[in-house]
Amino acid sequence: MRMDRKEAEKKAAGCCGLKAVEVVYDVNTLCRLEVLSGKPLHALMNGDCQGLRLLLWAGMRPLVPTLSLEDAGCVMTGLILRGWTLEDIGRVCARGLERLGRVQTFELPGKAGGA
Repeated sequence: MRMDRKEAEKKAAGCCGLKAVEVVYDVNTLCRLEVLSGKPLHALMNGDCQGLRLLLWAGMRPLVPTLSLEDAGCVMTGLILRGWTLEDIGRVCARGLERLGRVQTFELPGKAGGA
């Protein structure tokens, strides 16, 4: 059975029950991320979907410890269905990395200011 766009948007936006997405990175998170992925951090920032999903998941996990990779993918789908691009998601993650140790928040489902 095929879902229509509205059903898909509802499922994606509500996947984790989040109204806003927060990411926070620290050195230990980044080291675990490199070990899990087998890639250096800069390789995950190349804009591919798999790397961005992993980066988003790692940034969200300190605040939502039960978040799965699939949940992070649902969050990304919700953003994309509302006009975000992979580049937008990458920019938000990059901002979170620049603010190491501080929470970076962006609203779901709209675009973050300046993203």
